Amino acid sequence: MRTSFFFLSVAALLAACSNDADTTAPLSRVAATNSGPAVQATSWVTSTGSKPFSKVSIVLSDIGDLDGVVSKSLQLPANCPPGSVVVGGGYHLAGGNTDARVLMNVPNGLTGWLVYVVTPTPLQFQTYALCAQ
Repeated sequence: MRTSFFFLSVAALLAACSNDADTTAPLSRVAATNSGPAVQATSWVTSTGSKPFSKVSIVLSDIGDLDGVVSKSLQLPANCPPGSVVVGGGYHLAGGNTDARVLMNVPNGLTGWLVYVVTPTPLQFQTYALCAQ
């Protein structure tokens, strides 16, 4: 399911970057709150004359290895190369660990993605970032 969503997201991003319309490149953030008290959405504003994305890449973090005894939690970032911005991201949990909890799966500023995992049992995981330039 996650793999299908990942590839669908990449395909949609590439399709959005391939036309000659105005850019969707994020230049500044404008926060907009939803009606719910704890829900916040962020939208991106672009300026006139900026160029569209010409290259999209996937950056993988090192593999995070938790033993569930001594090391039970880990924040693992995936950072975009210089000159690019993060447009999405996610993670992959290896080993079928159903006890693991993902506490954060968020952008890390404008140039990376951050995942924070807590587990009582052994687990390996990896963070990925979709980067556009």
